[in-house]
Amino acid sequence: MHYKANNAKIIWQTFGDMKFVLYNVEGYLVRRMRKVIIADDEAKVCLLIEHLVDWEKMDMEMIGVVHDGKEAYEMICDRKPDIVITDIRMPTYDGIELIKRTKEILPNTYFVIVSGYNHFEYAQSAIKYGAEDYLLKPLKKKELENTLRKITEKDNEYVNSVNEKIQLKERLQYSEEKNKQNFLVDILTQKITNLENINHVNREYSCEFKEGFYFTIVVSPYLGCKHNNEEMYQLLLNKLLHMFDEIVREYSCERVSVIWKKSVILFVNAQENVEEALIKRINRAKLDIMKLNDIFDSVDVVVGISNVFKEWNRISDSLEEAQKAIKNRVMNPNSYIIMMKDCPEMSIKEEIIEKNFRTNFLGYLERMDVDRIHEEIIRVGNKLSKSKMDGQAIYECYIELVNTICFGAKNYMGNYKFPEAAYFEMVYDDMQSLKEIFSWLGDFVKSELTQYMNDKKEQNYKPIREAKQYINDYFNQSISLEYVSTMVGFNPAYFSTLFKRETGKNFTEYIVEVRMQNAKQLLTQTNMDIVSVANEVGYTDIKYFSKIFKKATGVNPSEYRRLYG
Repeated sequence: MHYKANNAKIIWQTFGDMKFVLYNVEGYLVRRMRKVIIADDEAKVCLLIEHLVDWEKMDMEMIGVVHDGKEAYEMICDRKPDIVITDIRMPTYDGIELIKRTKEILPNTYFVIVSGYNHFEYAQSAIKYGAEDYLLKPLKKKELENTLRKITEKDNEYVNSVNEKIQLKERLQYSEEKNKQNFLVDILTQKITNLENINHVNREYSCEFKEGFYFTIVVSPYLGCKHNNEEMYQLLLNKLLHMFDEIVREYSCERVSVIWKKSVILFVNAQENVEEALIKRINRAKLDIMKLNDIFDSVDVVVGISNVFKEWNRISDSLEEAQKAIKNRVMNPNSYIIMMKDCPEMSIKEEIIEKNFRTNFLGYLERMDVDRIHEEIIRVGNKLSKSKMDGQAIYECYIELVNTICFGAKNYMGNYKFPEAAYFEMVYDDMQSLKEIFSWLGDFVKSELTQYMNDKKEQNYKPIREAKQYINDYFNQSISLEYVSTMVGFNPAYFSTLFKRETGKNFTEYIVEVRMQNAKQLLTQTNMDIVSVANEVGYTDIKYFSKIFKKATGVNPSEYRRLYG
């Protein structure tokens, strides 16, 4: 059928048994001006009908007049009217024949039969083959208008029913798609425990997985850490989701795609190994991705692809591999596609983070040696750039360094609001190159520490720092509040209050904490027996040391060594 959509972009589709049905861009059946054709072998009758009705007022448009049944049929095929008003007796095809032929290709066309014959069998045949009404000549204006209004009402009901079906179908499709996405989310959040039975997953998550080949694709866009607009990222991720879902569709028998954090993750099931063909297709898509720069300021996209598995129960391995492949971008900042099978597998972070690194670094933090801290961060980055470690190991080194920084900031910077480790992890995910990451980290930490130092310039903090330095240097000896307060130039009562205010702990608690930190280090990094560890951190009574240690950590020294050594 032919519908006018008021300047809307429109498309032809088929719905059920209907042919040539017109929808708008939202996918709904549209009706504005209904198209009308008049067919009668008498020109005067056609002219009468044409001028009898105010077509525009009835939301109708006269699109053609013919005087022959065959010509009428040809015009119907070409113009696809909504309503045909036809005489029952015409040359070539009579009205009944015209209805029969039209209903075969356009079953929802409405017919009004006009006739000069008041014969019951004519009317019966017309109604049988689908006419809406049978009107006698001479036609009366009111009678014709009433018939057209009934057709309009009936057609409105039809349009509404079709759109309701479309809405229901959309809701079902949306529900099924969300359920499929839940499958991927449940794996990512480790909520699924049974991956052995593919049929169970299909039933539970509205999927259609089949035996064959399985792999995961992760698509990560990078806008740089200066762009942290959540709405911008969501728009970009939605565009990438749609783009890559369409790419994968033609190569898969089933696929599930979801936006996860700041990436698009696609789990693909194919009945043959399509890896090579799919990679070629993804490479061709790079031109489309480059066009995103017209919308987003300087966006880069990296695609990580897992190995191809034949075993259904290795879905989690596939997801983990694709995410690891993405992490290898830091060593290959100009890469567009990173295959897990091409990634190195060296993951020994101890080659970069030496045994005494944490102790030394915390010492720099405690003394607020800003320049040395910056140098150490850059040094770690340089060592990583020269290593052959994989992306996961590089990430672990970064997190180890960040945790050390955050631990020191928490313990040595009082109430200063230094960012949590989660912030540094988020920034890492926004950057592509190792050089960029560690350059940013060094500059950021230096800036924060400098700001902290400036904030403390107006406060009488130096005596407290000296006291803390003394405690850290002589924690294994007997240290009294009176001695340290005199050493830094305060009376004991004022010093005790100042110390608690600046550190968040009282004097004795701080000494115990320093001793416990050193005890934990000795327990995990040396083979010293428990008695020797206790003596090394200032306790001669092993029972008392164990009691204090358990209070601080929740476990006794032996258990701690077994758990973390």
